[in-house]
Amino acid sequence: MTQLLLDQLVEFRNNPGFRLLTAFFLAYIACWLTIEFQIDTQIKFVFSYFFPVYVAFFVYFFDRLEIVTDTKWYCGVIDVLILFFSILRVFYKVPYVSGHALFLSFALFSVSRPSNRVLIFIVWLQVLLLKLFLWHDITFYGGLLLGGIAAGLWYWCRKLDKNKR
Repeated sequence: MTQLLLDQLVEFRNNPGFRLLTAFFLAYIACWLTIEFQIDTQIKFVFSYFFPVYVAFFVYFFDRLEIVTDTKWYCGVIDVLILFFSILRVFYKVPYVSGHALFLSFALFSVSRPSNRVLIFIVWLQVLLLKLFLWHDITFYGGLLLGGIAAGLWYWCRKLDKNKR
């Protein structure tokens, strides 16, 4: 009986709808933490600009959890570097690179599930529209370029790893 319940729980955890709801819930908490720690205190801005990226981050994170046992450490280094530089952009003004565009471009080109790619593409499109057409912020291009290069390196590392087997 207990094993049956555990099997159903694991099956439920692998449900894409459950993962999406979990990502939304965690993104909501992250937004309130952003406000609480005064990284940005404008509630409307946090929920319209940061919330979608937080959702995309948690979707990306769940995607990586699925393949963590299949990847070598050097693929993980690329993930950590992208996350580090994307978050660093919040605290320091890194010229020519948008942290949102860097992370979303990398995630868009490197997630494994098509449903995750669609959700991340929608958020990427929102950032594109805001940065280029509303704010005329060219840092989007730098994030797109570096995110694409990093995703290419990540795929190369995965392919290199698979060829060794």
